[in-house]
Amino acid sequence: MKDRFTPIVVAGKLEEGVLLRREKKFLGMLMLGSRTASAFVPHTGKLDGILEPQSRVIVAERNLTGRKLNYDVVAARVGGNWVVVDSRLANKLVEANLEKKSFRIVGEFKTFEREETVGGSRFDFVLRNGKTNVLEVKSCTRVVGRTATFPDTISTRSTRQVNQLADLKGSGYECTLMFVAMRPDVDSFKADRERDPGFADALENAALEGVKVVAVSTFFDPPLLGIRRSIKVRL
Repeated sequence: MKDRFTPIVVAGKLEEGVLLRREKKFLGMLMLGSRTASAFVPHTGKLDGILEPQSRVIVAERNLTGRKLNYDVVAARVGGNWVVVDSRLANKLVEANLEKKSFRIVGEFKTFEREETVGGSRFDFVLRNGKTNVLEVKSCTRVVGRTATFPDTISTRSTRQVNQLADLKGSGYECTLMFVAMRPDVDSFKADRERDPGFADALENAALEGVKVVAVSTFFDPPLLGIRRSIKVRL
């Protein structure tokens, strides 16, 4: 039986615009119609080849109390596809599908919790069905050919998390690492050894230790963000 995935609706009023420049890692200057606006870029990576000057973008207007910026950059147009750059949406999409029990690739489970601490470290999700399955989610945007890659820059935090999953697996936990390619034009996933060889080594070791590594591709048809299908993992 194939997985039947559940899409989510991206919150906020969506508007298309043009990126003028990325002033800082988390700050972009946009042209929205005839006006300029600053927007939060919710992504820690380089996003080179994706979020470039003159890129078409979709932003979400979120007028929340206490925020300095009213807009979040959600996606950028690359070729004929929207690539979602808001990395937070990967977890929201996974959570929606866990709630619907849509993820056969992570195994059977009865309950799950978000942001739970296991072995002294906090992980995205913890699934339970007699055994405990620790699930960590990574959002990836970069492609080489039709292969999604992660990370797009050195990520010591991600390497540490993968090593922690390997340690937990050795202690008797079930552990799963899920890569969510935030674009539809991919057929497979692999660690980006060129950008971060330490992470690639850690992922290879974790898989040898028994950590389950899975990946999916997605589509963005504003305002719907959904999982397209499972894709092959190349270790």
